[in-house]
Amino acid sequence: MNINNLFKYLRKIDKKLYVKSLILYHCAPTIFCNKPSTIITIEDFDINFFKTWREIKEEIYNEYKIKFFELKLQNEKLTVILYDENKLKMVINQSIDFLSNFGYSEYMPVIEMLKYLKRRFIYSCPHELGVFLGFPIEDVKDFICNKDECKLCGYWKVYNDVDKAIKIFRLYDEAKIRAIDIIKTKILSNNAA
Repeated sequence: MNINNLFKYLRKIDKKLYVKSLILYHCAPTIFCNKPSTIITIEDFDINFFKTWREIKEEIYNEYKIKFFELKLQNEKLTVILYDENKLKMVINQSIDFLSNFGYSEYMPVIEMLKYLKRRFIYSCPHELGVFLGFPIEDVKDFICNKDECKLCGYWKVYNDVDKAIKIFRLYDEAKIRAIDIIKTKILSNNAA
């Protein structure tokens, strides 16, 4: 069963498991790898996704130890950053000189930085978001400067170290495969119950 069919099946049988599985799949690089955060946009469609999200977000934290922060709600779309606080602190600390150009301060706790990011998100997606997502700082800078062409496009636009990016992309893909295995196991255990 491919991933799209898996999610279609889940959507029909159990909306809570469906939403949790979508989040697990998309956040797998943050849950199982060194990616500090993942950003997802939840669209409220026929299964009342927002309501289900609100019901399960604490379960997501308890199960996977990732926190969440709602960045933007607009046009029935909710943008959420899900993050591992320790990993996020580390990448922020490594990039604070760069982030200070946008108004962030080394004295701001992570939650205050996320609140500041949210304020910047009101008008458009702030480019420094790439730092929060764990993208290499040089690639974030080159993206902001509209450097001519990226060398590779995957989880982010790569302008510099392609070999390193390929290795990271592979790790993220492996994390998603692991998530699929977990999702399939949950489906089997639900069907057995």
